[in-house]
Amino acid sequence: MVEFFKKTFCKNFTLRMSRRANIEITNFLNENKFKISELSEAEKLYISKHTPKTRKMRTDLTRGDLVVACEGKHMGQKLVFIKQLEGNKAVVSGIKEINNIGMFIIDEQYLFKLSINVSIPEITVNGELNESKIDDCCGEFTTTFDNSTDKVLYDAVKKVEFLKGYISEPFVVDNSIDFYSQKY
Repeated sequence: MVEFFKKTFCKNFTLRMSRRANIEITNFLNENKFKISELSEAEKLYISKHTPKTRKMRTDLTRGDLVVACEGKHMGQKLVFIKQLEGNKAVVSGIKEINNIGMFIIDEQYLFKLSINVSIPEITVNGELNESKIDDCCGEFTTTFDNSTDKVLYDAVKKVEFLKGYISEPFVVDNSIDFYSQKY
């Protein structure tokens, strides 16, 4: 009886397990080695749920806006938004004399827009910039300092009263007050 049980059920059990844990198809999404017509309904559902959705570029950010970085090494620092790039990226810059942060690239979704706008001229981005990422808070990260851009930003900030001191302080939210009742 035990022999019959082992032959019948254990054989089917290992067969079912091998169907579920087929190592060859684990990276079929990354390798794009599949045909849609050959996929089952469950696989089509899996693909539709796990493909990245396209994002639209933010339209609320304009040149000269003060923003707060919400990720990376410069989390909580106030920065000046310079321009948008392809792929939902943004070029932002601190001011070397004020908060010692240079120009770098960050994903737009990690920027919190403040209500202050500084009038700055069109700034061209020269050379390659470093990109801030979520895991950069602990690792090495260098920003690019461009003296001409830094001087333009510093002169624009100097024109607005008390803005230099406001930018130098990190952004802090008062937890005793409702977040959405405040205008930042």
